Amino acid sequence: MAYGFARKALKESTFERLNVAVSLQDDEIGQWLNTQRQDVLLVSQLPGVRRWTQALMDSSGGDRRASRLTLAKYFKELTDTKPNLRETSILTEGGIITFSTNPGREGRYQPLGATTTYFTAEEKEFRPTFYLVPDTQTTAISFAAPIFDNEGDRLGALSISLDLEEVDELIRSRAGLGQTGETYLVGRLEGKNKFLFSDQNQSIKYPNGVNTFGIDEATLVRNGQGLYTNYEGVPVLGVYRWLGDGITGRN
Repeated sequence: MAYGFARKALKESTFERLNVAVSLQDDEIGQWLNTQRQDVLLVSQLPGVRRWTQALMDSSGGDRRASRLTLAKYFKELTDTKPNLRETSILTEGGIITFSTNPGREGRYQPLGATTTYFTAEEKEFRPTFYLVPDTQTTAISFAAPIFDNEGDRLGALSISLDLEEVDELIRSRAGLGQTGETYLVGRLEGKNKFLFSDQNQSIKYPNGVNTFGIDEATLVRNGQGLYTNYEGVPVLGVYRWLGDGITGRN
């Protein structure tokens, strides 16, 4: 009986710590996403970006080249201060990339709402979309916001792609999890449950995705806890949570 009571108390204590850790990291991820969203909205509304974008759209010849050089210099400086910034592009109203810090993408079509999360300043809630970068098989996220001229007419859109190294650091923190605890994010990518990490080794190691009772429950928009085997077949005490914004939970 003493063993049974001790086991039950230990299990309940572990679940309590796991739930606290999940809640803290849930808040941190939400704050990170909101910070990125605010940054994109801020940059898209800067007078210089508006002016250079309008010149890029309306001008030709020397003026157009001058606008491109100015934008390239500005976004290089922005990348130097924001290391997780992978790529910045300016799109026409039709979704054609007219400028990019990755010149090889210019002239291509980038659909807003597919792999790009598009929002306006008036929208208070948004659901970010994660995707796999084809050439690296790493996970990334792209945010886009409209660019307006001084009269309030829409010129196009600013698109910023981010890697997830900062999210990795948040998720891999072991605060409250002891030496054997593990936290991870899983999203539905290409029809499979995949880790939302910036490390391409995860995609190589688990080409068919990952599944556990907790992951499957979270993708069904369910929260809970229990004893089950993890993605490597190891018995664990796990807490899983649907984050409500396209991200699934942790064990």
